[in-house]
Amino acid sequence: MYPPINKVLAPNYTPRSFIFIISILQIILFIVELLIGEWLEDGAFVSGNDMAGPSSATLKLMGGKYLPCIQNGEVYRFFTPALLHAGILHIFTNL
Repeated sequence: MYPPINKVLAPNYTPRSFIFIISILQIILFIVELLIGEWLEDGAFVSGNDMAGPSSATLKLMGGKYLPCIQNGEVYRFFTPALLHAGILHIFTNL
């Protein structure tokens, strides 16, 4: 008998693992991106985004990498893009 596939592909994966926590955090932040895009910018799903997600203005507002802002001292923009996603296709392929 073969072992369950989850034990073969991810033998040490538990709900308390780093990967699980980061994945949940990314999903929550993506939902927040969509809400902010809908409420403050030009919509949650804009027509110019081929990945089915918010506009680049929403990503910039949430701390996406934008060189002029980094040059003005917003160094947190080096780290926050790792948690932001440009659309459903983007987050699906990264999780």
